[in-house]
Amino acid sequence: MKHLHFKLFLFCLCLIGTIQMTAQNRKSHNPILPSFHADPEILYSQQTKHYYIYPTSDGFPGWGGSYFKVFSSKNLKSWKEEKVILDMNKDVSWANGNAWAPCIEEKKINGKYKYFFYYSANPVTNKGKQIGVATANSPLGPFTDSGKPIITSSPVGRGQQIDVDVYTDPISGKSYLYWGNGYMAGAELNDDMMSVKEETITVMTPKGGTLETYDSGKLLMYSSEKEFIIFYGLWMIQVPPIIM
Repeated sequence: MKHLHFKLFLFCLCLIGTIQMTAQNRKSHNPILPSFHADPEILYSQQTKHYYIYPTSDGFPGWGGSYFKVFSSKNLKSWKEEKVILDMNKDVSWANGNAWAPCIEEKKINGKYKYFFYYSANPVTNKGKQIGVATANSPLGPFTDSGKPIITSSPVGRGQQIDVDVYTDPISGKSYLYWGNGYMAGAELNDDMMSVKEETITVMTPKGGTLETYDSGKLLMYSSEKEFIIFYGLWMIQVPPIIM
């Protein structure tokens, strides 16, 4: 759960990609990752006591990256490129590309750590982006895909299923999934973290939200026992826990 506290830090301070290297940039270690990357998700692992970034692999025509890499750090300054952890062309039977905007959750189950990696991709049916999940016993993988997407359609009848985020409520211990494109939706995850409780799917788009103002990007932060702050695109929503 601690990785949620670092998302705003990354979003505001770490411009990942190709930028002009000034003296100040060299001193601050920016950009922190080589080549083109986007949508950084950060995890602090209680198991390894290291930080990990899981970005979208960018720089391909049509945002057509087909794999996810992971980078590790002991201090949030120096980052090591580890390896590809999930490849749509090799590891995922239901998808063929457009590996976008992942998120990850570390959970301790029966005394052992397990990692749930959520992501969006283009399905082989080419019927719009969908959300899948892969699991591992280490932040570095290897990750094994579930074999099917867990979010396949829009609850509002439009937009794609992208920009997924996962959150575990520190009070109740329940885990939730959030996603959207031109809308925002949330649902409670089942105990296996591999599927959602369909009856809890809730549309959370602010009144007046449009595709132009509510296109992509998400950030969920825990504020208090009674309030969550959700940033998505250009919107900020302050709400109590939505699905209890």
